[in-house]
Amino acid sequence: MRRAIDAFTTAINVIAGAAILVLMALTAWEVSRRLLFNVSWAGLIEYSEVVLVVLFYLSMAAALRSKAHIEVESVYRYLPRRIRGWLEVVALTILLVFLLMLLWQTTGRAVESFLVREYRMGLARVPIWPARAVIPIGLLAFNLQLLLRIIDRVGTARQGGEPGDPVPGPSPTPS
Repeated sequence: MRRAIDAFTTAINVIAGAAILVLMALTAWEVSRRLLFNVSWAGLIEYSEVVLVVLFYLSMAAALRSKAHIEVESVYRYLPRRIRGWLEVVALTILLVFLLMLLWQTTGRAVESFLVREYRMGLARVPIWPARAVIPIGLLAFNLQLLLRIIDRVGTARQGGEPGDPVPGPSPTPS
């Protein structure tokens, strides 16, 4: 299960990386047009916003997997090890429940947006239904990575270990 979730996370993170390249190319193209021809592309900001949504939501799960999210431990670090482990399990579980509700809502909104082919009106008519479709995909991957983290934390909390300690049990076999 972990391998499949990690493969899914990696695949959508590659798409997020491509979104960075698209955003850089759009920006470079716009700057070049302004410098060389003194013209601007109407709708660049709207298209950039769509690409930023793709970038953000498709990279969240990889950030969680690599522990790149910010954690504030001002009070947490003074608690006993076992309490810290179980406190993190409870906090992550609450977060998972909230994000599952968010996943449900954004999926419904993405389906509606797709059915009506929703556009954003601005200087240009930009389709936003693709970005709305990406949000539940990113949230799904994030929730799956969060579930893996909860499973890991339950294992370490049972042993009284730190949240960052390895999961107790047999070592994985190489494949």
